[in-house]
Order: sequence, then structure tokens, then C-alpha cells
Amino acid sequence: MSKEDNNWLLFSTRVIQYEIAQRQEHILNNILNKAEAEHLFCLSCEVIDVNRCKILYSQHHVKETIYQYYNKPFVFIFCKN
Repeated sequence: MSKEDNNWLLFSTRVIQYEIAQRQEHILNNILNKAEAEHLFCLSCEVIDVNRCKILYSQHHVKETIYQYYNKPFVFIFCKN
């Protein structure tokens, strides 16, 4: 398993072979990279900016606000789900 992967997988060496574990890790990484994409996160969230009295829904505005005002007070990120 490579160091650059963000996913933690635990396998028992008695149950599964190393090559099979690597293949399963690769498949899971491909699935999770698609599911954890940035644009999907921006689509499922909205930003409430109390300082500007705005609620931002569009993907572009959500992404821009997250990068610019992430540490600002009274800027809240809410998941629509």
C-alpha cells in the first residue's frame, strides 16, 4: 500500500493475500476519488455569509467562498442533505 493514499484499510494477513489487498485498495481509491470530488461537495453544500447577509447556492460561489473565507467568522457551510 502506498504512502500517498488517504484511505486506511485493515486486512488480516491470514484471510487475504497482499496482491488481493492491493487490488482492492486500488478499486476503493478509484471509487472514493469519484465520490469525494470537489464539485460534488460544492453541489451538496450552501454557504451562509452572515457578514454580507447572503446565502450562496451556486457551485462557483460556494467554491470561491470556501477558498477565500474559510477562516472568517460568521461564514457557515451547510450540507443540503
